[in-house]
Amino acid sequence: MAIIECKECGKEISSKADKCPYCGIKKHKTSKFTWFVLFVFVYGFYVYLTPVNSDTSYKAKVETPQEKEEKDRYSSVMLAGKTVKKNLKEPNSVEWLSIHSNKEGTLACFRYKAKNSYGGFSVEESVSYLGLISSSQQQWDKLCANKKLYNVTYVRNSL
Repeated sequence: MAIIECKECGKEISSKADKCPYCGIKKHKTSKFTWFVLFVFVYGFYVYLTPVNSDTSYKAKVETPQEKEEKDRYSSVMLAGKTVKKNLKEPNSVEWLSIHSNKEGTLACFRYKAKNSYGGFSVEESVSYLGLISSSQQQWDKLCANKKLYNVTYVRNSL
């Protein structure tokens, strides 16, 4: 038996008392019906948030070798493209015309249109090979021109 404070008069009363002996107010008890309604509500909310389709599984998706290769290539080209864009005079002016990559993603060839120092637009080419960026025409001709590469121009939507 614990001593609690009456919510009405503030005097100390027994926790087992049904009403306060000083002011006569009854102690408020939560009824079993109220607890039942609360349980039903919480359970209903839980069911509402749980997926209905039994085919939905929470197993980790196994990545195929092709998906992993594509994901790695995408990441490499994204990093190189962001570096090329960052090094432009006006990075927000870039319009990617074509982006190609080798199978491993170690080579990325970019053709783009961007604002130059005079405010006009010019078409330029950049090569990213093993993490090094070059705008040299020699590098472009050696590594990108007339080579069979993967078209990854869809990456431009993320750049």
